[in-house]
Amino acid sequence: MRNVKAVDKEDGDLTNKVKHKGDVDTSKPGTYIVEYLVVDSQGRNTTARQTVIVEGNGETSDLEPKLIVPVGATIHVGDSFVPMAEVLAIDKEDGDLTSKIKVDGEVDTTKAGTYVLTYTVTDSKGHEVTAKQTVTVKVREEVKNDKPILKVPATTSITEGDQFDPLVGVSATDKEDGDLISKVAYEGTIDTTKAGTYEIIYSVSDSVGNEVNAIQKVLVKDKETSKANGLANKENKSNISNNSNSDKKEYTYKELPKTGVSTTNSAAIGILMIITGTVLTFVRKFRKIQK
Repeated sequence: MRNVKAVDKEDGDLTNKVKHKGDVDTSKPGTYIVEYLVVDSQGRNTTARQTVIVEGNGETSDLEPKLIVPVGATIHVGDSFVPMAEVLAIDKEDGDLTSKIKVDGEVDTTKAGTYVLTYTVTDSKGHEVTAKQTVTVKVREEVKNDKPILKVPATTSITEGDQFDPLVGVSATDKEDGDLISKVAYEGTIDTTKAGTYEIIYSVSDSVGNEVNAIQKVLVKDKETSKANGLANKENKSNISNNSNSDKKEYTYKELPKTGVSTTNSAAIGILMIITGTVLTFVRKFRKIQK
């Protein structure tokens, strides 16, 4: 493991996670291959190979080639696959024999399944070696990625001459990417010196290309009309107030006056007057009889 190092952008130093396969017999001249494998926290793996040549003490020998082939590979449906990727053949006498390697078998990347490839190489002395690689083709799991949420005011009203900021009240957020307000694009022309109705089209895209759009209508009101409407509203409010006061006055005028004399006292006075009249009539009749 000397001089072997593994580094990952997200996980940092992964040297202690490196696994190796292959033995080197330093007592026997020859070419040896050591395979290294490291897997990060997301399950992604990387392999590497090291060729170790053990030289003899001046003695020559006829050795078979060393064929290096990945033990296995995993890809997804639709991915490309290169059968000769990371494949190597070395011979002590003949040197690099990679171009002499023959591959038997096919991998259908359009169909999930397990495929086996057989590699064969022969040196100039007739020594032949073979190796196999198992390739697994999997169906890619779809990762759901939500579209951004773009919020734009439906309608905004301003008066001629007012300033207009197209991003006021606008927000853009994405579940995966967070705040996207800096990515919001918009187009449309608003003439704040001329009354009319204008439109602005907004759009924003997230990191995987999901795009959403929104439209805002901007109503630029005529300055003079706005002033006239303001005065009219003020006069209407004044009239409503005056009418209310008139109603109140009319209602007060119709109320019965309060004299302070109760109904019971009025009835008693009436009865007393009737009795008095009756007595006077009786007295007058009595005087006539006496005469």
